[in-house]
Amino acid sequence: MAYKSILTFLALEESNEALNNAIELAQASDAHLDIVVLGTLRSPPFAMHDAVPAVEWVRHNREVMDRAFARVKEIEQYVAEESISAAVVAECDYPMQLQKVAARYALCTDVHIMTKETMKANESIQRAFSGTLFDANCPVLLMPTVKKDLDEMSKVAIAWNGRAEAAHAVRSAMPFLKRADRVHIIVVDPVKDYVGDDPGSDLAAYLSRHDIDITVDILASGGMTVSEKLMQRTTDIDADLLIMGGYGHSKLWEWFLGGATRDMLEAANLPVLMVH
Repeated sequence: MAYKSILTFLALEESNEALNNAIELAQASDAHLDIVVLGTLRSPPFAMHDAVPAVEWVRHNREVMDRAFARVKEIEQYVAEESISAAVVAECDYPMQLQKVAARYALCTDVHIMTKETMKANESIQRAFSGTLFDANCPVLLMPTVKKDLDEMSKVAIAWNGRAEAAHAVRSAMPFLKRADRVHIIVVDPVKDYVGDDPGSDLAAYLSRHDIDITVDILASGGMTVSEKLMQRTTDIDADLLIMGGYGHSKLWEWFLGGATRDMLEAANLPVLMVH
């Protein structure tokens, strides 16, 4: 099992170098790469009878579309030098529609790859993340600011809590898991109702049948948050990748009250593969 279809979104103002992680993953997996250039259109002015704002609205949106299609040509030339199968398209729409646009593309791909730096800085990429993760239930590989060699992910950590989101993430990450030399199942403050009397043993048995070398780490948070404990343990074992379920609570709940997903998005210094 391997990834054969990879998706990434690029904001208009991003450089071609922002594609390098996606290109590297496509090369390592012998996969096809879909690149979608996102242009954010300005919503229509309320007073359409007023000629000045209407003309400005048309002018601005035409400039966005022209820039997007120009970027497509530039990116096509850029990826042509990388010897991969790739398709580049432009999608320009109003802000509230971009999430739906992203979901439509994510429904027919194996994984969406993006950088944490881009998501923090660009609203269109944030909407693409939401559409991919929540509307399409597509795995998202979130890369740190510092480029990571995707061929050297030999130590992989799994944040396991016995919930459906985490199980979905594990299955989606199988191409990485099967290439790893060592996989750690990390269970923080296990809840018996979800993980049973022997936390992590069922997941370990499942992965062992795929010839994956497993270590189970059962940890108490000891006054730390779950995300802090996870980050501490991934640092201790020098993990190259963390696999976790995303937003077990609602996104709104985590935004107001905090949660492991939001904290990991902000603090993680290693690649995180996340599935809702």
